[in-house]
Amino acid sequence: TLDAISVTLSTLPYHTSGDSLSKAEAAFVAALSGNDGADVEKANDVVDAAYKAARDALCLGCEHVRIFERFIGLHCPKMEDGNNFGVTVQMTIGKHLKEQRESWEKSLTETSKYYSSRAEAIDKFSHIPKTSKSETKSTSKSSSTGGKDGDESKESSSVSTEEKTSNGGTLN
Repeated sequence: TLDAISVTLSTLPYHTSGDSLSKAEAAFVAALSGNDGADVEKANDVVDAAYKAARDALCLGCEHVRIFERFIGLHCPKMEDGNNFGVTVQMTIGKHLKEQRESWEKSLTETSKYYSSRAEAIDKFSHIPKTSKSETKSTSKSSSTGGKDGDESKESSSVSTEEKTSNGGTLN
């Protein structure tokens, strides 16, 4: 598990030096400053890679803890009168493993909130032009028989496309 996590973390940029957070921040600012901030809606590759690495590590850790929990549960001796020290130790370790697994599972569910929080923040940017598109299609058919001109069949179809772009305020 630790080897897999180490390999995953080594693939991330800004992971080795003490000033890695400063470098990451500078890269994020540079990405947002280009094109007047229009790149703000583009995915952040570094954060996406870190998210995937953290999610994979948490899943792997939970999986391994479940294996330990099963092993301890299957190899726990019977409780007897006196001399239950080994049983107590195994129960305590099982309890700690369960608490750790539940903590990691909670963290795993919390990690997905990044994307919803990011989407909410991007919605609040007023300097980004927002485009909405709507398309309406309608078709009508009519036919009549008899009458003074004979049989008549009419068919009409129309497509209407509307695109609205609203430019927000300027970036201060």
